[in-house]
Amino acid sequence: PLVFKARQGCFTDPAPLETRPTDAHALAGLLGRRRNDLTAAAFSLVPQIGEALALIAATPGCLLARMSGSGATCFGLYASETDAAMASASLSALQPGWWVAAAPLLS
Repeated sequence: PLVFKARQGCFTDPAPLETRPTDAHALAGLLGRRRNDLTAAAFSLVPQIGEALALIAATPGCLLARMSGSGATCFGLYASETDAAMASASLSALQPGWWVAAAPLLS
């Protein structure tokens, strides 16, 4: 993908999780201390990714909003399935052309 060509600099070393997160708050905390090295390049190529993340982050209860991998999908982490379902409904209403789904975290 073009995003790899647009990326400047070296990639950071993999950062395995030090502990197994026990809930969404712990997972958001661990992921919040890490970054996706392709984010800036993806934003430069497709500004809508940044707009999508801003909309996700603005939903009530969002603990963390990120893009996956090279930016094909964006996601939000929520403390409860109820919060995730409410965010899904809100985002679907705001952006009817998006594919939006709420799903539980699996242990």
